[in-house]
Amino acid sequence: MARKYGLWAMVFAVSCGKAGGTLTDGGGTTTGAGGGGEGGQGGQGGGSPYLEDAGLPDGGQFIACPQVQPFDDSACLPEERRCEYGTDPRGSRCRPLAICAQGNWSVIDPGCVALPAVTCPATREEAQGKACAPFDAYCSYDGLACHCTDCSDGPNPTCAGMGQETWHCQTPHADGECPAAMPNLGVACLPEGKKCGYGCSVGRRCENRVWVNDTTTGGC
Repeated sequence: MARKYGLWAMVFAVSCGKAGGTLTDGGGTTTGAGGGGEGGQGGQGGGSPYLEDAGLPDGGQFIACPQVQPFDDSACLPEERRCEYGTDPRGSRCRPLAICAQGNWSVIDPGCVALPAVTCPATREEAQGKACAPFDAYCSYDGLACHCTDCSDGPNPTCAGMGQETWHCQTPHADGECPAAMPNLGVACLPEGKKCGYGCSVGRRCENRVWVNDTTTGGC
């Protein structure tokens, strides 16, 4: 166990503080997949492999998710850690997920279809509510996504019909202690215990200094 711990301590890194997205995709560029999306983009930076805190259950040393998506069946710590990767604007449902189980990573690739190419408006504010094409296209602005759709938001979405698509854009989280867009699972966080809701039924909770899934914080 000590040998495995030493190996992974060399490759794990922490992204302290807020973990908002960093990918931008505007200004008339042509794009398919990009940052943000439902749930948005989670940042992962470099730094020390440990986040020291005497209040942690392991006695003060914490191992963050690998910065780079691990290989399937490669060694991992700690058990049951979930690490999400990528910046697909559709959010968690289209981002690879690595789960540490019985000392090895199990990597789940959701296999989502490629997004259509689109020319994005210069800014998120310019895009919001404007007519768009093609249907189901996405643009990303600092991790916050705009979705080209004819469906309304909410717990019971309704759709106007093809040909009436407009940009539906995320707004930054109103709580300054929460990332602007929903971070990837496993990204380092502070303060401990913080809950941040994103959308109707999804959210994140800062637990043992990483963001974990939380379904109690959403609301429409």
